[in-house]
Amino acid sequence: MNISRMMMVMVLASGTSLVAYADSDHDGQAHDMASRSMAEKMPEKGMEGMPMMKMMQARQAMMQAHMSKMETHLANIEALLQQLVELQQK
Repeated sequence: MNISRMMMVMVLASGTSLVAYADSDHDGQAHDMASRSMAEKMPEKGMEGMPMMKMMQARQAMMQAHMSKMETHLANIEALLQQLVELQQK
């Protein structure tokens, strides 16, 4: 198998594993915790009682956590691809 085919297989496999990871309980637990903490701050009427700034800060924190997790995944994929190239060169 040449390098381009192998890289395509790795990219497709990593995409599948990312989707599976996104559906796993790990993300659900983090989302549930964020939802519960936001729900505790909100009155029964909904988001009217929660200041917009706090809501934006909570969303920003959640997005930052997601971005750092995705950077880690991409770094792992890059390392695997580098190992693959090194193995094929041998």
